[in-house]
Amino acid sequence: MDQIISKLSEIEVASVRIIDSATTDTKKLDEQLKEKIAAYDRAEDQKMTDTLSKLREQLARDMEENLKDLKQETETAMENMTLIFEKQHEELADKILNDLIRM
Repeated sequence: MDQIISKLSEIEVASVRIIDSATTDTKKLDEQLKEKIAAYDRAEDQKMTDTLSKLREQLARDMEENLKDLKQETETAMENMTLIFEKQHEELADKILNDLIRM
């Protein structure tokens, strides 16, 4: 009977060691997983930051190009209006005056 109790005691001690070892291994694996998740998050955050930076730069270039085009179109329109005015200002003035008189 003492042998059986002794064997059961040995089995219990062994099972406690196994459980303790499994708990330790689980903690180690949990820490490793947390580290991997944190590294992944940092990498993804950096990718997102880089992507956003590139998009902002492209948007700034596009806006600058659009502004340049708009300025050119405005200058061309102003030049055309100036030419029309210089060529037809007397006719336009007479027409405006006649329209005002008719009112």
